[in-house]
Amino acid sequence: MSAHKKAPTSDQASGAFQNLQAESNRVATFLIAQMGILGHDVIRENNSAFTVHRWGMSRYCENFAALKKFASIVGVRDAS
Repeated sequence: MSAHKKAPTSDQASGAFQNLQAESNRVATFLIAQMGILGHDVIRENNSAFTVHRWGMSRYCENFAALKKFASIVGVRDAS
């Protein structure tokens, strides 16, 4: 007997990608809320980048990883 696994269909792959995207969006939203509590205004750009504002200064974060790194620098707990 050979046990062959079926390759996922395109609908299954699409569903898995959407679930991953939704989870990623939830984590990003939580991090943005945590930064807001500390007084930082975070703007999501169209190209998956973020701009953070506080005290008349701004910081551009080219992706979510950069936003997480900056959040940990400014004191957001569990940003890693």
